[in-house]
Amino acid sequence: MAQVPSWAKDPNAKIPKLYKSLMEKHADLLPAIREDRVSVVELEKLMSISNYAAATLKRAILSRNSKSRKPAQDPNENFNVTSRGPVALPSLRSWDREAEILPSGLSWESKEEPSVKDLIDRRTAVFNDLHRRKEANKVTRIDVKMHGPIAITHLGDPHVDADGCNWPELIKTIETISKTEGMYAGNIGDTTNNWVGSLKRLYAHQSTTYDEGVRLAEWLLTSVPYVYVILGNHDGWNEGGSLIRQILKNSSVATCTAGCARIELHFPKGDPIRIMARHDFKGSSTWNRAHGPMKAAKLDPWADIYVSGHKHHWVSHMHEGMDGKPKWAMTVRGYKWHDSFAEEHGFYEHEHGASCTTILDPTAKPTERVKLVWDIEEAADLLKFYRKRAGYN
Repeated sequence: MAQVPSWAKDPNAKIPKLYKSLMEKHADLLPAIREDRVSVVELEKLMSISNYAAATLKRAILSRNSKSRKPAQDPNENFNVTSRGPVALPSLRSWDREAEILPSGLSWESKEEPSVKDLIDRRTAVFNDLHRRKEANKVTRIDVKMHGPIAITHLGDPHVDADGCNWPELIKTIETISKTEGMYAGNIGDTTNNWVGSLKRLYAHQSTTYDEGVRLAEWLLTSVPYVYVILGNHDGWNEGGSLIRQILKNSSVATCTAGCARIELHFPKGDPIRIMARHDFKGSSTWNRAHGPMKAAKLDPWADIYVSGHKHHWVSHMHEGMDGKPKWAMTVRGYKWHDSFAEEHGFYEHEHGASCTTILDPTAKPTERVKLVWDIEEAADLLKFYRKRAGYN
């Protein structure tokens, strides 16, 4: 209930000088004031604002009080909440009302604008479409048509345009994948340096131009079939992500994402095998380089394999999850050797682990369904052996 001044309650009371000019200007408010429908705060506001603002406030007050007031609720009457009927929502009032004349004498014409209801309907449709697509793309299902074991080689950060890119190792990896039946690739991100902002000065310290880097990236991404391609932090700079997606239109790749790739491999025989791959899992530890993917495996035990890169070191870990299934957590080093950033900041440069290969056998025992091999040629030989043993080579 409004805090009504005492003088307004008595029709015979004398209006104080403070409010006299106000009442002369807005006499039509006096009945509403006397019926406890205008507060002291509103009265003081009417005295302190401009004529146009006061006229707008008065219209709002009168519009609010034009409806009949509900009778007071009998305090002795039992109120049954279950008897309350449906309540209609208030109609949506648009700002684009008909032309009005301001107190100053100015006028305007309303423009053709969508109503608030149309705007809400449009935004709702956009959200529903986005939500549907996000849910549909949350997991990438891959149907493996090939019988028997297969292998996925997870390439660490390539940085193909860096002078320190270990091209002999990278070429050996790509050639081995391309000539080995049942072997596929995964790219953990940072395909090129793709310097941005103040870091563009570093192009002066490398012998590969930006255009040459793009051509090398295209060669890498179209040479072998990829299960996944992750967009790393370097790929996200400039228009790198769009460029890589454009290149991948001419390649064989199941999924490309800047976030987390959730992949579910379905085989002709055996249970699905799940992979979670991202450029970097959150979390780090001086004493445990596998902390990030291990943490992900603990908090989100959906997958069998958790693989990442970014930090230019290599490590692997295996444990049994709460679901009773073995979990592999690993980080691949990548192909960038002789890194000036690592040298300047005192980071130890690892000499191995540019990539790792997981050999997948969906029909094997739980502890043998995934085998991790760090040498690419050894992985290819083992895959051939397992496929031959299973009768598929």
